[in-house]
Amino acid sequence: TPVTLIFRKFSSTVNKCANNGEDVPTLTEEELMLMVDEIEEEGELEEAESDLIKSAIRFDDKCVSEILTPRVDIVGIDKNATMEEVKTLFIRSGFSRLPVYEDTVDKIIGVVYSKDFYEKYFRSTEGGIQSIIRRVRFIPESTSVATALSEIQKSTVQMLVVIDDYGGTVGIVSLEDVLEELVGEIWDESDEIEYEIVRDGDGSYMAKGDANINTLMEEIERRFDLEEYDGSTIGGFIQYKLQRSPITGDTVAVENIYMTVTSIRNRRIRYVRITVESLEETDSEDNS
Repeated sequence: TPVTLIFRKFSSTVNKCANNGEDVPTLTEEELMLMVDEIEEEGELEEAESDLIKSAIRFDDKCVSEILTPRVDIVGIDKNATMEEVKTLFIRSGFSRLPVYEDTVDKIIGVVYSKDFYEKYFRSTEGGIQSIIRRVRFIPESTSVATALSEIQKSTVQMLVVIDDYGGTVGIVSLEDVLEELVGEIWDESDEIEYEIVRDGDGSYMAKGDANINTLMEEIERRFDLEEYDGSTIGGFIQYKLQRSPITGDTVAVENIYMTVTSIRNRRIRYVRITVESLEETDSEDNS
């Protein structure tokens, strides 16, 4: 296995030092990275395996503040919400679990799972969700990603609430967020979109969520009203128009331009499909 190969390489180095009467060296992170590179160059490791090992080595260097879903993007529900309100939010968001708060998202008290909710919902729509709220763990924003993974493994829910020094909610981090941090860089390297905005063969455009909205206007040769949006990204403009956290499939129409969210990561828009209809098509639809 890849781990066995690294162990053998390190053991070989230790044995050489021992045979020469030298002190056994301390292996630094940089040296371990170089060792992985050497094993890859020798053909013993695939590039994807090498990248995965390097991600694992760097795993403890990052804080959860770098991977969390920010407070402003949290999709949660008040503990006193009706069963119908919770059902609507589960359907609209597409999430399998929702943070539950008391009065404000700064007071998250737990998590409700869709599985638990629907079991209760089909028995009775009375009584609310308080009996099915699962307790959630809290961690400071300085916590390392590796420690967060350990905390999630100890928890009955696959989500942690990240808090600041004053106990306020900074964001949430899930098991998916942690695992994406471990393998996400490898996946990103194989993404089809290399440039921020790409025109497809059918005349539509695929763009990254963080692509500049003005660059999009130049690319499609259309200017449209940004209203009071004072940001600069396509994803930000879509969220401004929606006035809520986006979900895959959301479409925003501006004049004859349609922007559809095709991919979301950590509740932020990754990719958007842009379709520009001809003015003739738009006029004919309006007159029909």
